[in-house]
Amino acid sequence: MSPRKLGAQDSTQRIRLLDAAEQLMIDEGYPAVTTRRVAAKAELHPQLVHYYFRSIDQLLLDVFRRRAEMGLEFYAQLLEQDLSLQTLWSFGLSEPVAKFNIEFVGLANHNTAIASEIRHYSQRYLEMQLAAVARILEERGITREDCPPNVALLAMTGISQIMMLSESVGLDVGRDEAIRFIERFLKRQDDRPVLASEVSDNST
Repeated sequence: MSPRKLGAQDSTQRIRLLDAAEQLMIDEGYPAVTTRRVAAKAELHPQLVHYYFRSIDQLLLDVFRRRAEMGLEFYAQLLEQDLSLQTLWSFGLSEPVAKFNIEFVGLANHNTAIASEIRHYSQRYLEMQLAAVARILEERGITREDCPPNVALLAMTGISQIMMLSESVGLDVGRDEAIRFIERFLKRQDDRPVLASEVSDNST
């Protein structure tokens, strides 16, 4: 027996359901993503949820995939416009993105399909980040011995995630002071002169 045919991927109604499910996750957490709640937020009939998605798990998986692909594309464009440590840092401070990721990590603890997708996209994202950090450090004459790219990346992403997680449970970790200190430090690194060889390469 062949699988039931679903509604069109590019349907306006399907997009509204994805938007509604994503916003519910950010606002209230993944347990709030039910057929009725999603339909109500999208202002559509509940039956349409299962017309476009085989299950709530499939809806959640598609929500994650869509946002992950959009995130990778946006991140790549951002780095093209401004390849700097400050850009890498500021991207990780987006509150909606952090809440979205926290919810999906929690969901992944008992959803193997979501866990697999998180690993897949996290690996792609990590490779992009490491390549960017390595290039930034090299251009500014910072050797791998002085600061390995993976250590710099872990420091930036780790601090931002700890702040977001702490704030999600109501802890005050001195966010504003920490951000000011880190941004001053990163600006000093970004202000280092680019290597002459790099300038020469870019001008040819």
